Amino acid sequence: MLNDLNQTLPHHLRYRAVLVDEFQDFCTLDLELLSKVPTSNVNGLFLAGDSAQKVFTKDSNLDKGIGLQRISRRITKNYRNTKQILETATFLVEDHIDPAKASGSGVEILKPEYAEREGPRPLACKANDPIGAAWAYAADRLDAGYMGFAICIATADPVGYSVNEILLAKPDGVEASRLTGSYILDPNTVVVSELPDVKGFEFCLIIILGLDSGAFPPADSAAGENWRDALRLYVAITRGRDEVRLIDREQPSPFLGSMWDGLEHRVIEVTTGAKPRQTLQDEQLKESAIQATPSQNLNGYPIVEMPTQPTERELALALGITPTELAIYSQQHFQFFTTGFTQYPSHILDAILDHYKIAAKFVTSANEQELSLNIRPRVISEVSADRCHQCGKTAIPDGSGVCYHCALGD
Repeated sequence: MLNDLNQTLPHHLRYRAVLVDEFQDFCTLDLELLSKVPTSNVNGLFLAGDSAQKVFTKDSNLDKGIGLQRISRRITKNYRNTKQILETATFLVEDHIDPAKASGSGVEILKPEYAEREGPRPLACKANDPIGAAWAYAADRLDAGYMGFAICIATADPVGYSVNEILLAKPDGVEASRLTGSYILDPNTVVVSELPDVKGFEFCLIIILGLDSGAFPPADSAAGENWRDALRLYVAITRGRDEVRLIDREQPSPFLGSMWDGLEHRVIEVTTGAKPRQTLQDEQLKESAIQATPSQNLNGYPIVEMPTQPTERELALALGITPTELAIYSQQHFQFFTTGFTQYPSHILDAILDHYKIAAKFVTSANEQELSLNIRPRVISEVSADRCHQCGKTAIPDGSGVCYHCALGD
């Protein structure tokens, strides 16, 4: 470690040149330290990034970090997103981000030069069931030929719509998992994530739910800090290469109001026909599905009944250990991180059973069959929003008959 930044790094930590991507996520101190790594004063440090793509803003002063002696080039043409997606996302940035306040955190908003690629406008949906609507749109695109990993469902309100809750509601026959850095290894799997975690990825379709007033930005957040949440939403929207769906249930977030004129608007009703799924709180059902007391032996191993795809809690009960003990073992031996809802892949499950010297008898009870049914959600009603009776623009779909701007008196 350096006691101060005037010291020189040890030789084994230095290189002739250093290439840095996403430099906007480094603070001033990070940049000062990076500037000491190259051994060459000529083209020794190359930085690439987009300051508008910050998720967690912090003090970042490029002049102080690497000095004034540098060559800079700006590339403003966007090739990832369609013109319609980028244009709509830019409305959000322009409306909520104070350039003076943003510049203090190293954020500079450049007016983008839109690429020529065209596509549908982002779709804002008011839905009776936001999670069902998200899966309905995802299933529709899977039917149209999208690979699973080209679709992401992101929650802007993890309290109201957690990643686990979204995953539990997935339709039978659809593969889904939490977004990780290795998601591309499972091309048939739809990914689910919290909003800040989508940074650095891109998808053909991104579906963002939880965009209700009071939920995002949170009602208890300081008004002067809302620009940080606007920046996070901007980053998430621009993860969508071709299509974006933005879902609310009650009153739309003011962030949706900022993009109102760039959005298509729909009011949709979703039905699933789904029966309730098993929850971790349903202790009676859980006990009925697991017989922790061995009744027979196989090659010296006690036979224990358990569900065909046990969760962490169910497997721990079958093994006679606590969920915490099981979670620690899974992390240490398989780098497999779990929650109470996590279902174990078969190869890890086999290794754990072997370690604890248990022979599993996998059973599917009638109750479990009833509760595991989750029929694919369908959009049974989709109508365009009404027009504002004052200005003729798209009205808020709440029966008021006015658009977002007129409702605010703009």
